[in-house]
Formats: sequence, structure tokens, C-alpha cells
Amino acid sequence: MPLPSRGGKGKTQDRLERLLAQRYESLAGKSLESGGEVAGPELRAVERLARLRALADVAQPKKPNRLFAVSALVLTLGVVSFLLFVHVPSTEIEVETTVATAGFQVSEDATLTSDWRLAAAGVAGFRTATLPPFGGQPAQTLASDTPVRLEALPDTKSPGSITLAPIHVREQNSVVLQPNPDGSYRLHLRAAQLPVTLNVLGKVRVSGVAQGDITADWPAPKAFHIESGDSALDIDLVFMKGAETDLLPLLPVDRLSLFSVEQFGDGALAKSRLVSSILSGTLYFESLNSQERKLRENEELKLGGVKGVLRTVHLMPGKMAVRYEGAVRSLTTGGEPHVRNLMPSWLEFLRAQRPVELLWISTMYLFGLFMAALKWLKP
Repeated sequence: MPLPSRGGKGKTQDRLERLLAQRYESLAGKSLESGGEVAGPELRAVERLARLRALADVAQPKKPNRLFAVSALVLTLGVVSFLLFVHVPSTEIEVETTVATAGFQVSEDATLTSDWRLAAAGVAGFRTATLPPFGGQPAQTLASDTPVRLEALPDTKSPGSITLAPIHVREQNSVVLQPNPDGSYRLHLRAAQLPVTLNVLGKVRVSGVAQGDITADWPAPKAFHIESGDSALDIDLVFMKGAETDLLPLLPVDRLSLFSVEQFGDGALAKSRLVSSILSGTLYFESLNSQERKLRENEELKLGGVKGVLRTVHLMPGKMAVRYEGAVRSLTTGGEPHVRNLMPSWLEFLRAQRPVELLWISTMYLFGLFMAALKWLKP
């Protein structure tokens, strides 16, 4: 039986292998013919040839096996690339910003406002609105296609007052707040059949009723009941001087927009676009040990996969201060085609949250890379 050939060696080794195979076959054939007898000189000659073949293998320098080194290098590059360029799926942030407009969607039933004392209020987009009786006149149901405005009148005997009762929004209701430079505010509520109540007292001017502008005098508080339609309800607010202007704290939200809609053009050619409403602010990465990032005016900050709370919303003339705290699943800045992903990479996350583990992993990989390099360079 011929010995298996070992390819890939030098010519000398190949010739020795062939010669050894021939001698072995010849000796084996003679042994079979003689009943197992083998001539001593011939056997010793084959043994010397086999030792010579073995010495040729030892004398031939072996090429280093670089598979391990290449595998370690590829694995290291893959891990480093993952840590550097793959972002965490979710991160905790805090945003403190001053904006011109803010919109959000509540994630569960919540109370939006406390009792707001108003100097004037305008309502549009309602399905039903009932003006309470006054001066011997019965209650009136107002036309839904005509906006209504109430204005508290100063009077020494019966000063007017308007109070917006707490608004209770339901899960998935959307709210947009837009302060105006003149000190008034627009509260846009996208909620179907949402009840809103304005409590009126004293002399109040009412516009938008069938009789035109009227002045009503309510000697006792009365409720002006309003219900939104299927789309949206707009409430324009002018606060009494020194009145509370904050939304209730800790509103649960699952959407947050720091943009306003800007319209330009007239008629059928009118177009609209989203414009950042940020005036200033700071973004804190809570998962990165509260690392700060300053927000520039009109910076296009987009938050996706929001799940958190609005800690405070404070209305000021022409602007508002908003503070959000919670998780986001996407966080970008800039417009197309210069969008920048602000979500932390896994390396940034591990460096902040697992520094010891990251140190050990880095040490192990560096050691493995060093050993692979030694194996590569070893002759």
C-alpha cells in the first residue's frame, strides 16, 4: 500500500516521498512472496530512507499559521466598529429650553391646567357652546361656525372676571401652545368631544352671539360650557396681571415637538413648512452622567420614541420655558441632508455606565491583538 503523499512541500521532500513509497512497496511485495521474511539490509535501507524523510521535514522551515492572527484582527475591528458606530436603542435625557411654540401628546389621562384667571378669552372650532342666562335672558346655544370672544370689563360695582376651569385631557390628546408677542396665548387642543368650561362673573363683553356684541352682568359665577368638535379646539387666552400661567407639572407625554408651522404665500399658492421654535436651552444626557449640550437658536432638534414627563411648562410673553425628562428612541439635529444622530454610541454608554467592565474588555482585546501580532511576526 503506498504512503499518502504530502503536497505543498519542496521538490526534495516530494522526491524523497516518492522514493520511500517505491522502496516500501517493493519490500512489502517481497515479504508477502516469502511468507513474511524480510532481508535485513533492505529493511535497514528503507528505515534509513524514512529517517532521512523525517529529517527533511525538520530542516524545512514551516510557514507560520496566520489564520488565528487574521481572525483576531477581524474580530477586534468588528467589535471596535460596533462600539464606535452603533447607537444605543434608547437613552434618558433632560431638555431645558425656551421656545416660541411647543406641542406634545399626552400618554395617559391627565389634568392640563389649574384655574387660570383671564382678562379675555376667545374660542373657535367648538361643536357646542352654551352661554349662561343673564339679565332675564335664557341660556343661548351659539353657532359653531362663529368664534366667540369674552372680555372681562373693569367696573367699580361689578368688575368682570373670567376663569378657565381645569382642562382634563385624555390619552393620545394633542396640545400645542403658542405664545404671541402681544402677551396673549393660543391653546390648540386636538381632542374630540373635549369639554371646556369658562366661569364668568360680573360684567363681561361677549362677541360672536346672534345679537352681535353684548355686555352681560352675572352677579354670581356662571359656567360657559364648551365642547370641541371632531377636529380641534382653539382657545386664545389673555391672562390677568399676576395670574398663574403654568401648566400643571409632571404631564405624561409620548410625543414632543419643538417646531412651529410657518406659512408663506397667498391663496392656492400658500405653502407651509416646519421651523424650529427653539430660542435657547440645554440638552442633558442622563445616561452619560448628565453630559451637557447647548442648544442654539432655531436648532432643529427632533425627538422620537418619547416616553417621559413634562416637568414644567411656564408661559412668558412671546415665549415659554419647557423642561422635559424621560427616554427617547431617536434624537437628531439638523435638516436634510445634514442630519446628525445625537444618540450615544455603545462606547460612550459603556464608558459612562460600565467603566470597569469596559476597561477589562479593552485590556483583553489588546492582549489578544498583541498575541496575534506576535504569532504573525514569529518566523
